Amino acid sequence: MNLNQRRILYILFIIAFLIITPLVSLYATGLRIGGGFRIQKTGILILDTEPRGASIFLNNKQQRRPLASFFDSAQSHISTPTKIKNLLPKEYDVRLELSGYWPWQKKLVVEPGQSTYAEDVVLFKNDIPRLINSGQYAHIALSPDNKYLTARGNDNLTLIELKNENIHTVVSTSTGEETINYNWSPDNKYLIANSYLFDLNDRAKDQDLSSIINPKNTKIKWQDNDSLIYKLDNSLQSYNINNKKIETVKSELSFDDFLVKDSNLFTVARGEQSSQLSIQNIKDNELNINFDLPKAEYHFAHQAHNLLNLYDDKHQILYLIDPFSTFKILKDAISNTKESVWINNNSLLFANDFEIWLYDANHQNRTLLTRISEPIKKIIWHPSNNYVIYATSKNINTIELDKRDKFNITRLLEFDDIKGPVLDLNGKTLYFSARIGNQEGVYKLTIQ
Repeated sequence: MNLNQRRILYILFIIAFLIITPLVSLYATGLRIGGGFRIQKTGILILDTEPRGASIFLNNKQQRRPLASFFDSAQSHISTPTKIKNLLPKEYDVRLELSGYWPWQKKLVVEPGQSTYAEDVVLFKNDIPRLINSGQYAHIALSPDNKYLTARGNDNLTLIELKNENIHTVVSTSTGEETINYNWSPDNKYLIANSYLFDLNDRAKDQDLSSIINPKNTKIKWQDNDSLIYKLDNSLQSYNINNKKIETVKSELSFDDFLVKDSNLFTVARGEQSSQLSIQNIKDNELNINFDLPKAEYHFAHQAHNLLNLYDDKHQILYLIDPFSTFKILKDAISNTKESVWINNNSLLFANDFEIWLYDANHQNRTLLTRISEPIKKIIWHPSNNYVIYATSKNINTIELDKRDKFNITRLLEFDDIKGPVLDLNGKTLYFSARIGNQEGVYKLTIQ
């Protein structure tokens, strides 16, 4: 190499240094040259998914680690969780993909000098449901502890142990009863099906309560883990499962429904001009409150909530009542409510035939989540606290509650005559009844 060549090479190195050094400095301080050669402050995109390991696409371009593809192209792709720095401020079409799962896509805006987050993304499995029991079932439900699935047919009640999927028919046509009403004890030890008490720990201790309880004209509820409370004519009776003792809790009562909570008896009854909510203390017989409501047939719903929830089924109105308030007893009346579930004491998810809403009890406002063209049969709150599952008679879908861009809706499956579904406590498995061609029964779908 002669002297002139060395000088030219030296000058090129100086020019490269003068060009690259400012660019590296800009990059290190979060600045980039944007359109029109303007220096712009960049932003950060922070992404995470459940499960992790999803590939990331920005504006249809898969993201890679800088310079990594020169050394190992297989390991150059960026996956969640990750933090993508030095993005020019603008709107990005973000897509996340993981094999075996439905993709996630949303338009997100990256602001200069700020971080944009999408860390609560749940990716749902693109799976095939599995038949676990054949038959025609009108209703299915999970036990409170998620150990059993109850499937109610026209003439039987089937109990499915979810751990091993063992099948038990606890009530059959031999009962001679057309409909089956059932509920679980608070500790999940007992199951009442019409007038039959089933001890799940010791079936030899099952009891036939038909001599004292007629489920066709009797409301039956659990007073505690070992005792029932039920309406008999114009009185309220209790029955102890262990000693089989019957006691009169209250007599000379007239009511459509009742609720026992914190030693107080709440009853609601229809009168000639209106309905009346009454509150008595069980122990001292003192009448505390009478409160008039529009005339209708009510029942107590969501009994664990801190407010009384009275539901008018005919007019589809949910009344929220604070019976001991000195200022305002009736807190709100939520109309057009066909299905509802409390997420916590302040947030209610509810639906009518074609809309799903979120209600904020603190501010008494409603947010429309989606509107569809076919009747909604079931709504479920996902434990991630960022998704709602809803079902029609033909499909099951999820809605992501991230308000940016749009509410993402993912169709998990499409079947005939879907009933249910129900979701296990960890949000990973759906159970429902449906028909595929000529095959009808209870199905299991893994969604996470």
